[in-house]
Amino acid sequence: MLWRIEITTKGGYADVEGQTVLSQIRDFGIASVHSVSSAVIYDIIAELNEEEMERVAREILADAVLNEYSVTRMSEEPQQARPHERSSKGRAIQISRKPGVMDPVEQSALKAIRDLGFEAQSVKTIRNYVLEGKVTDEELDTIARKILANEVIEDVTFDIDPPFQAMPEVEYEFNPVTVDILDADDETLLGISRKEINARTQDIIDFADLPAGFIDQPVKRYSSGMYARLAFAVAIHVDADILVVDEILAVGDGAF
Repeated sequence: MLWRIEITTKGGYADVEGQTVLSQIRDFGIASVHSVSSAVIYDIIAELNEEEMERVAREILADAVLNEYSVTRMSEEPQQARPHERSSKGRAIQISRKPGVMDPVEQSALKAIRDLGFEAQSVKTIRNYVLEGKVTDEELDTIARKILANEVIEDVTFDIDPPFQAMPEVEYEFNPVTVDILDADDETLLGISRKEINARTQDIIDFADLPAGFIDQPVKRYSSGMYARLAFAVAIHVDADILVVDEILAVGDGAF
């Protein structure tokens, strides 16, 4: 079954996220926005009934003091984009992760649902913002792409109810394999000679820029960010015709 849970701030309480975004918009020099209201949407695939989904919303996703929520069963028929129900009050912007990009919030929600004793196939989150004021299309695009979204890893839609976004979870297991490059032959090194490896090793170490001493430690002691930095540093020092890069770049700072 396809379910959508929308979490909003109760009347009488400050919408902290909305106020923060409004402050950023004004700092950007855009004065046409009078207020911003925010919501978080969870699209969930789970064989649960409405009472069970109400419990998921109440016990996991919503703060009992600050939040109110709605639970809607979505149609399993292909959906067409339609105007957002609150866009009559202003302009609506929806932000969601691109397909294949991991979202820690989604992973945490999925685990929490399972810890509650329910089984869910997938969870997808969407951040929704409604901007009140006479906002032009150009200003709306600037706010979405310069303030709210990271277009490398996120999709943006405007003034519509986003179509159901949850996809069945793909189970995977990451099994690192350690290769001793000091004793490896040229075939093991994928065609890179030992002389070339020796010449590039220091460049790889310098580019990865790991904390002092870690380059000599087993990779099982690395954080995920350190592991990703070293893997990327190795990849770009191979003479590949094509290099495919994904959200790996999100682990780095400006220098990286």
